[in-house]
Amino acid sequence: MEPSEWDETYTKKGEQTPDSVNLQDSVVGGNVHTGDVVDHHPQPIIMGQTENIFGGHQPPIMIHQNPSSAPKVIGILVMIYAVFGLFDLISFANPVFWKSPMPLIAASVLGLMFSACLGVGGFMIMNYQRQGVMLALSMLLLLAIVGLVEINAVVDVDFYDEMLESGEITQEEYDAVSVIDAGLISTIGSIMVVVCNAMCMGIVAIPLMVANNGLDQSKIFG
Repeated sequence: MEPSEWDETYTKKGEQTPDSVNLQDSVVGGNVHTGDVVDHHPQPIIMGQTENIFGGHQPPIMIHQNPSSAPKVIGILVMIYAVFGLFDLISFANPVFWKSPMPLIAASVLGLMFSACLGVGGFMIMNYQRQGVMLALSMLLLLAIVGLVEINAVVDVDFYDEMLESGEITQEEYDAVSVIDAGLISTIGSIMVVVCNAMCMGIVAIPLMVANNGLDQSKIFG
């Protein structure tokens, strides 16, 4: 029996059935039997090299660190040292002090002023102000000079002669002082003053030598 010409599974006179047309239209490409579909549309390809916004160099690396705590510690130590220097005010209440040689009195008064300025410098260092370091170093240098003047005034033999004549000290006290070598005491005392103040100045200068000290650019003058 021959197939009917209206059979949907066969073609009539070489024409395609609607199903076969739909099947070809639905397949983009590839193997119909395997079901693989190949997309023949071209994909965009990026050619060349992306531009470096830093001009061919590596971007700068920014490292943020907290400032060092050295200025705070040094500032507190300087203020404590200044307070000990202000204890000389107690000697002003002694009437005997005002009978001392004039260089000794003047040196003591200047020492109080320099100690007060030293305390101000310590407070400024604690607040990360560079001018506080310079002020503290200057005051320590002046205090060293004041200390040398005081030592040489204390061991002055003429001063004890005047005290003996005025009756402020007895002959026994005068003899006890006279046996002391004034030159030796003056030399030893001067060396100690210089060494101690030099060490203090080195400690105060530590914030300037720390890389991340956090100090500002303030100056004492200008």
